[in-house]
Amino acid sequence: MTAPMKAIDIYEGIGPAYQIAFDNPPAQIRSVQWLLSQLDPASKIVDIGCGTGRPVCEMLANTGHHVIGVDFSPKMVETARSQVPAARILKSDALSWEPAQEDRPFDAVTSYFAFLGGTKQEDARKFFKRAYSWLNPGGVFIFGLVPLDWEEVEITWLGRKLVTSTLSADDAKASIKAAGFNVEHEESVKFRPKAVEAGLCKEDEIDTETHLFLYARKPAP
Repeated sequence: MTAPMKAIDIYEGIGPAYQIAFDNPPAQIRSVQWLLSQLDPASKIVDIGCGTGRPVCEMLANTGHHVIGVDFSPKMVETARSQVPAARILKSDALSWEPAQEDRPFDAVTSYFAFLGGTKQEDARKFFKRAYSWLNPGGVFIFGLVPLDWEEVEITWLGRKLVTSTLSADDAKASIKAAGFNVEHEESVKFRPKAVEAGLCKEDEIDTETHLFLYARKPAP
């Protein structure tokens, strides 16, 4: 029996093909467009689990904001730096990264599907509290996840065995509120990755996923 792969090895193996498989999901694009409507000019934003830098870092940096992207995959970081030179892309683990004092506070924190492979549910809950501490009062937090009550469950994803953890929709919302945020909006959509077109797996190895986007805000005085 084939053992599950480490998350870092999966993303290193997928590399830029990830961008083809998850090419500009409409709900994610809408979330960034909404974020842009909430920001003052030259706002400071960090995207945790930035991947190839597209679409999030690119959309934000191209509109004049100061963007930091964080990812643990050297190949993803290399691709993001090449594709989005206007953003500052850092190689670090989302579980431990903390912004430098001179970079904080942020006006927005985003994280799309970063807490799935190689994490536990409690890692996401701890991240919500960290993100809250990084933000200005009134700052925006957007979190994307696959809403399932899974704790270290072995699955096959894009033809690769992976141990994954994720939160149910209710747990994610409750945990974000427990961190201090007000949840202002949510959107749940179905999305089928273009993994076959990206050459990552066979047709029978790909499933339609549920993507949940939660829009939250740190209360202002």
